Parts: sequence; structure tokens; C-alpha cells
Amino acid sequence: MFRNLRHNVNLNIFVALTAMMLISVAATVTTVLVVDRFVEVRTQAQVTSQIRQDLQTFAQTFTEAETRQRGYLLTGDEAYLVPYRQAAESLPGRLDQLVALAKGTAVAGQIGSLRAPLTDKLGELADTVSLRQTQGQDAALQLVASGRGQRDTDQLRGLIARIDANEATVLDQQRQAVSVLATRVRYISLISLGLVIGLAALVYYLFVRAIEAERRLDRAKDEFVALASHQLRTPATGIKSILSMLSQGDFGSLSDKQRHVIGRAIESNQRELGIIEELLNVAKADAGRLVLRPAEVDLRQLVNTIVAEQRAAIELKGLELRIKQPDRPITLVGDEEKLYMAIGNLVDNARKYTAEEGVITVIIHGRRGTAAVEVVDTGVGIEEADIAHVFDRFQRAHSVLSGNIEGTGLGLYLARRIVELHNGTIEVDSKKGRGSRFVMTLPLRRA
Repeated sequence: MFRNLRHNVNLNIFVALTAMMLISVAATVTTVLVVDRFVEVRTQAQVTSQIRQDLQTFAQTFTEAETRQRGYLLTGDEAYLVPYRQAAESLPGRLDQLVALAKGTAVAGQIGSLRAPLTDKLGELADTVSLRQTQGQDAALQLVASGRGQRDTDQLRGLIARIDANEATVLDQQRQAVSVLATRVRYISLISLGLVIGLAALVYYLFVRAIEAERRLDRAKDEFVALASHQLRTPATGIKSILSMLSQGDFGSLSDKQRHVIGRAIESNQRELGIIEELLNVAKADAGRLVLRPAEVDLRQLVNTIVAEQRAAIELKGLELRIKQPDRPITLVGDEEKLYMAIGNLVDNARKYTAEEGVITVIIHGRRGTAAVEVVDTGVGIEEADIAHVFDRFQRAHSVLSGNIEGTGLGLYLARRIVELHNGTIEVDSKKGRGSRFVMTLPLRRA
């Protein structure tokens, strides 16, 4: 039931996350397209606005040239000539700027049509000024009266007025389009945000359900392991008592062959009890019932006891055991039985995964308010993909020796839980084929 629930919840989370991703992608693409169009229209509106401004400046400069020319014709005061010439000389350049700015727009042709009447008008202005200087006022005014310049002026002003009116209409349309596009971007963003928030809330709800289902499944597994281990320990203990009685001759004398077979049975029974005890401890740790009984512990003495007990098995395998420790005791406050179990698992693990003629080194040291126990071996090492999971439950290294090694895959997991209960840390550094180095660090909490 729990597995089906977890599967369904995970499927729903996947569907919701996929929907979130698709909505986000669709909203992003749509927003990018709309924003791109928004930027394009806004740029066009800026160009149109600049054309109108430059066109007004051009018209003002043209008026300035005409005004100064008339002032000189009527008064003969040459003070009018400097601003006249400045205005007249700048008009072609201003027109060139307008043509370049309007390139590619609908009014490019109309702006270009200003060049001919401008050239004629500038020529007429220059001619009247020249006549005023050489032949007098009457000759200049006679040229003005001919109407030649007025026709050019009317043509120029008419073209400018039409271009400005068209651009004003275009600018108004462009500003409306910018406003519409900005509104669309806002609506798309708000709708997308609402959908994503809704789906995120759904994912959170499903995630909480998934966690709860996972916890219920873990609790069921822990309860099963605890119950099964407890039920197994009773008959296994009974078997141990019967085998002990047989080996001691309580039911009659035994032949050497019978004694050997019973001895093997006792060893197997002892391993079975060890596995059952390990399962019980893991179940207690997961259920929060692995209680520490703190006392003052000499870490150096504890490690020496563990090494002494495992030395025979280590040397029997043809391994060299080295120990490096300080001369003075390292005392901390902890549960000696639990620490014995954790450190013993590290040393036993090193023995299991180190081939013959290898070396196991146990190092003890204290520094900066902490004590550390390092177990270094020259064994098969751990693959890089396995290192992140080496302290997980039921995890065993994928090595050439694994098939020949007994164990449940709970030793390192239990060691980590015990170290964490002591507010310590445990780390591993390993490379495949080059051995492993486990470091257990514990705080020196003195009594």
C-alpha cells in the first residue's frame, strides 16, 4: 500500500513539475516575443519622435535664415548676415541628418523631397543678399517681388507640415501599440506567475504527502526489522545455549568430528546473533531509541582493546596491523559500549576489504577540543560513485572482494548514527584500488 502511494505521489509530482516547466517555457517564449515586439515598436516611436523634433528644428532654422535675410534687405545692417549665414549653411547638414534618421521609414521619400525646394530657396536667399550688396535694396526687393522665393518657401513649409502631421499620427499609433504590448506583457507575467504559484503549491502538497508516505514506509520497515530481530534473537539464543551444552559434554562425550561440527555451528550461531544485534541497534537508532549512557572514556584504551580483540583475525588473514597513538590518555565523555561498536565496525570493515599482505593503520590523536580516530587501509578502495552512499543502510562496496565478504551493509550506517549521537562527524576518503581512510571525530566533553 505504501509503495503504491509513493509511486502515485511521485508520478503526480513529476506531472506537476512537467506542467510547471512547460508553462514556464511557454510563458518565457511568449513574453520574449511580446517584449521583442514591444522594444521594436518603442524604438520606432523614439525614431518618429526624433524625426518630429529634428523636423521642427529644421523649420526653425529655415525661418531664422529667412528672418535674418529680410532684416538685412530692409535695413542694410550687416549684423544680420552672421546669423543668416550660420542658419543657411546649417540647413543642408540638418536635412542630411533627417534623411539618415528617416532611412527605412515611411516618410523617407517625403523628407528626401525637401532637398530640391531647399536648394532653390537657399539660392534665392543668397541671390537677394548678393544683389543688396552689389546693386542696392531696390534690385534685391525686385527679386523678392518676383515670387520665386515665395513659391519655394510655400513648398517647403507645406511639405514640412504634411510630414509633421503624418508623423504625429504615426507616433500616436506607436504609443498606443507600446501601451497595449506593455499591458500584454504584464498580463502574461501575472497569469504565468499565478499558474506557477498554483502548481508550486500543488507540488509542495504532493511533496509533503510523499515525505509522509516515505516516513510511514520507513516506520513500517523499522518496526518490521525490530520485530523480526527480536523474534529471531530468542530462538538464536536458545540454539546458542543448546550448542554450548553439547560442546561442554552435558549430553555425553563427543568425537573430534562432532566437536568440530558443533564448533562450526557455534561460530555460525554467533555471527547470526551479531547480525541480529546489529539489526536491533539500527532499528533503535532509526526509532530514536538508541540511548547513550555517557561516562568518562579513555579513547586510547578503548581503541587498544578493540585492536587487541581483532588482531588475531587480522593477522590470520595475513595483514599487518599498525597503531599510532599519543603517550597520554585522551579522555572524553561518551557511551563506551556504543563507541566500541562504531570503532570496531571501522576496524572490522578495513579487515574485510583489505587483501592479504595489506596494511591496516589505526591512528588516535587529539586537537583543538576534539579527538579523532583514523582507520586507514590499503584495501580495494571505494568507487567514486559509491562514496556518497557508503554510510547508507544496506550499502556495500562494489569491489572484487564483495562477493566473498560477509555482512549486512549496516556497520558503517550504525557507526555514523552513533557518532552523530555523540555530536561528532565521520568522513571517508577513498580511491578505487588505493585503499580507504575513515576519520571519526568526537568532541572532548570532559566530565
